[in-house]
Amino acid sequence: MKSLFCIISVFVLLKFPTNSYSNEPCFDESANFMAHFNDCQKKAERGDALAQYNLAVMYDDGRGIPQDFQKAIYWYTKAAKQGDTKAQTSVARIHFIGFPTKNSRDVEKAIYWYTRAAQKRDVQAQAMLGWIYRQGAPNSPKDYNKAIFWYAKAAEQGNTVAQINLGLMYFEAEGTPKNPMKAYAFFSMAEANGEPDASELKQLVAAEMPPEQQLQAQQLARECLDPYSVGTECLVFDRR
Repeated sequence: MKSLFCIISVFVLLKFPTNSYSNEPCFDESANFMAHFNDCQKKAERGDALAQYNLAVMYDDGRGIPQDFQKAIYWYTKAAKQGDTKAQTSVARIHFIGFPTKNSRDVEKAIYWYTRAAQKRDVQAQAMLGWIYRQGAPNSPKDYNKAIFWYAKAAEQGNTVAQINLGLMYFEAEGTPKNPMKAYAFFSMAEANGEPDASELKQLVAAEMPPEQQLQAQQLARECLDPYSVGTECLVFDRR
């Protein structure tokens, strides 16, 4: 059982969101590529944050132009400093995984930009911060309190990755006292939100719980799935 939990806990979170163009007018599907590239370039140089983000995506993905991570991170950072959340998560991603052509990472910068986005309720950034603090990274030791905090923020918004990982942490007593009832409740929430692995995980936890405790856990899950309830804080912060 332990190995299954470990495999899923690592696999389920290593999912980075794919880039997508914003609705900024400088990107027009009906125009030829160089026309909207040049338009984005001009608007980006004038300080338009959405154009800066779109230009960064082009360099990041190599769409119609040679892939250039240095220019991608330059324009992502420009947009991120103006508060563009997509740019913040994108520049954080590049810093976290490193420039693919240079094999370098800057986890501190990644955490900085993920945190900026997470504070604006970006659910992917919240889940990534949970993973970084749970697993630890170069120059960033494990911090289970912060991991639980950010996972809870993401779980509150229905993020199944965060719900699964919180369940794993409570079941395995990882940085928090072992609590099968909370683990069962988080897996139940993930199952209700369509996570395919949640049902099997819930059954594994249920094997260690008496029926009355399962009923209590189901009630907790219902409370946190209820939009009029206090959310996942009823599971994470009340110390039940």
